[in-house]
Amino acid sequence: MSEKNWIALGYLAVVVAACMLAASFAFPIKSAGAVVATRAQEDRNLDASIETLRTEVSTLRAKNLMRLWTQPADEVAAATMAKVTSLAQGRNLKVIAFRPQRTVDDAGVVRLPYQVTLEGPFPQVIGFLQGLETSKFRAIVSTVQIASSDGATDKVTATIGVVAYREADAEKK
Repeated sequence: MSEKNWIALGYLAVVVAACMLAASFAFPIKSAGAVVATRAQEDRNLDASIETLRTEVSTLRAKNLMRLWTQPADEVAAATMAKVTSLAQGRNLKVIAFRPQRTVDDAGVVRLPYQVTLEGPFPQVIGFLQGLETSKFRAIVSTVQIASSDGATDKVTATIGVVAYREADAEKK
């Protein structure tokens, strides 16, 4: 090899060394201790997130249990009918019919729908609906149909859909 080639090879070695030095500054390698500390911090953050989610889940589960029945379907129907009747009597409304509808099984929950037909003055029917929706009773109003019974008075006939929710596995408990 000639002297020129050795000089060029020397320059090439210096350039490669400079590039490696620049790369080490641009992309530093973390020490093992720094990697362990970073992972430990990530683990602590994940543990805190998991605990927060568990708290949220238990809060939501408690709220759901306030609205879910655990009793058998016939006891739910009797309690719903009793609540509807007492609210209607308190508003001087006449309960014409209380009809259980076909139950619907959803994932983990059974919907128990009922159809209630009432007769009475329109303002009293609206008050009944407000009372049913704002009470702590574990049923919700799903549909409302109101028709005038008599054109000369404010008497109406209301058909109201009421739904109670029950745990699907409540009978196994």
